[in-house]
Amino acid sequence: MLKNKIVFFRMIILMLTIIWMCAIFFFSSRPADVSTEDSHAIGMAIGAFIVPEFENLSAEEQLAFAEKVDYPVRKTAHATEYAILGLLMIFTCMT
Repeated sequence: MLKNKIVFFRMIILMLTIIWMCAIFFFSSRPADVSTEDSHAIGMAIGAFIVPEFENLSAEEQLAFAEKVDYPVRKTAHATEYAILGLLMIFTCMT
């Protein structure tokens, strides 16, 4: 019984790892303009969260902020994607 649970757990972890690899491939294969729009949307959300009265700024100022934080947003996203993949790979190899 315990052996069946271990095999099931291994299969789940392996499937999650493969699904995450596919997600990374999907995000990497998207056109640059779509990726930029997503990054700017995240930048706007960050601005709304941490900048006082961000919604009172003009659209140009909001976009300028989003463009300013675009590079850190992208690098953080890449680091997070691969950190999750690394953890999944560790779990896959350890089971």
